[in-house]
Amino acid sequence: MILLMLPLTALSVALSLTSPARAADADEKELAELRERIRALEKAIDEQRGISDAPAEIPLDLTTRINAYGAITLAQHEEQPVLGFSLDELIFQYTANLDRKMTMSTEFSLEAQEEGVEVGLEKMEILLAPSAAFQVDAGAFHFILSPWTVTASQGAYRYMTVELPETLVEETGNEYLPVDQVGVEVRGKVPVGFWQLGYGVSLTNGRSPAPGDTVAFGDGNYFKAITGRIGVYSPGGISVSGGAYYDQMSIEEDLLTSDAPITEIIAALAVNWEGGPVEIRSEWFLTLHGVDGASYQSLGGFAYLGVPVKRTTPFIGVNVIQVNPDDPVYAIFTEAPKTAEVVAGFRYELGLHLALKGQFDSAIATEEGSVIFGGQLQLAAGF
Repeated sequence: MILLMLPLTALSVALSLTSPARAADADEKELAELRERIRALEKAIDEQRGISDAPAEIPLDLTTRINAYGAITLAQHEEQPVLGFSLDELIFQYTANLDRKMTMSTEFSLEAQEEGVEVGLEKMEILLAPSAAFQVDAGAFHFILSPWTVTASQGAYRYMTVELPETLVEETGNEYLPVDQVGVEVRGKVPVGFWQLGYGVSLTNGRSPAPGDTVAFGDGNYFKAITGRIGVYSPGGISVSGGAYYDQMSIEEDLLTSDAPITEIIAALAVNWEGGPVEIRSEWFLTLHGVDGASYQSLGGFAYLGVPVKRTTPFIGVNVIQVNPDDPVYAIFTEAPKTAEVVAGFRYELGLHLALKGQFDSAIATEEGSVIFGGQLQLAAGF
């Protein structure tokens, strides 16, 4: 018993005397091995004491993490010729591991309005991760066919451009995709040589029955939206993924009357490269709505290319939304969108958690066919 306690005490003292700076620089593998040795010693001590119901694994590394993102933008567009400042949403994240293989993450936004501040729940995820190959995520999350929305749907500091691509906007009355989802997802990654093969399958409420309604309190009908995705991921940050989404929608009667179920099918393809000599973000979505025996097809997507040069990343890109003007579903859920938009700009890292971004936009309006120009300068922070 004493022999077991001595190495345990020595290891505990060694860990406690390690300064924060040295601990931050310590090799993660060595730290994990020390923790496993402590667990093994504690288990042996419990067995000698006759404690048979001791937990198999003792979570020594319970941690919490808080992140926040905010930005201020100076912008001018021909649609709104007055040059003015605007505040981006203030995004807060709180993440805690409930156990070594259980995590809870919450993300909410504070958006300034003419009267007061609007609070929005962006994410609330409970993750059970027995292994990298099998994980269960339940709660409120974002559209799993879009890598951008999964990793950073809000918080301008987290993306290269000044603002979100038009396809991913979540504003009420301007929602090309059902970005907000509530339900359950099963996902995982398995090694295939030096690459990884990833998958995800979700069962969610789908799109809300009316623009601006929350999907957190139920669905418009008993049918649940089904989404499946598959992708490959390289060690160098290249990823290629695709999948499909299917739902039978119920839209409020005063917005659209239909005797037959309204179907929504979305096919998606995404190509990304992060951390390489260039930054690539490209996502494309083909949407098919079926209403009373008629089908309506629309296309939306974007592609961005950035070239990091030390602390500066100049970028160019294009946004495309071609909504079928006869589609009765998109007539409810989207504004008259721009058919195409060309963007060019830069991102400069002012500090460890501060970025200065500039962006020039040139868009073609759908109805008039006229070209709309705009420019934006943004200061974005995040930690």
